[in-house]
Amino acid sequence: YTIDQSLRYEDGDSPYLQRTPTVLGDRQKWTFSLWFKRGNLARHSYLFSTEETGAAGGAGEDLFQFNITNADLFSVGHDSGTFLTTTQKFRDPGAWYHAVLACDTTQTVAGNRLKLYINGSQVTAFDTENEPDEDLETAVNYTHFHRIGAQSNNTNHWDGEMAEFYFIDGTQLDADDFGE
Repeated sequence: YTIDQSLRYEDGDSPYLQRTPTVLGDRQKWTFSLWFKRGNLARHSYLFSTEETGAAGGAGEDLFQFNITNADLFSVGHDSGTFLTTTQKFRDPGAWYHAVLACDTTQTVAGNRLKLYINGSQVTAFDTENEPDEDLETAVNYTHFHRIGAQSNNTNHWDGEMAEFYFIDGTQLDADDFGE
């Protein structure tokens, strides 16, 4: 596929995009979809992060993170640990990947609360799998900054490209709701 209108992130420039919602959105149901291409493979870098309260490291902090680890694994985390870490590695700097992260913490079946899709297929093999608690209100959609391309404390900047970054509030969608 041709990926149009991508943004190039150079980690040495400390790039990121930031949005602060002015009203609370649905903190239990939402979906992210984006295309990404890695640049510098030798680093831990963030596609998205947010926090619920003041400055990073502050008391009562509630984080949500969507990143590629130093071991080239895709990871979804929060302030007290990790929800999901893939067994699949993402090391090809020439490849575009399509990722969809879909959340609905109101689901009674734990495995349905957080779904990760890569290139149209749902990821089912995880090195770490800790599903969110039922009815958990995530830091996503809280009225504090949301960053694309950096960790919430403005470190671990993305190095590579991103395109077609979509956020859907109030709905847990599948990968086939996006893409070409």
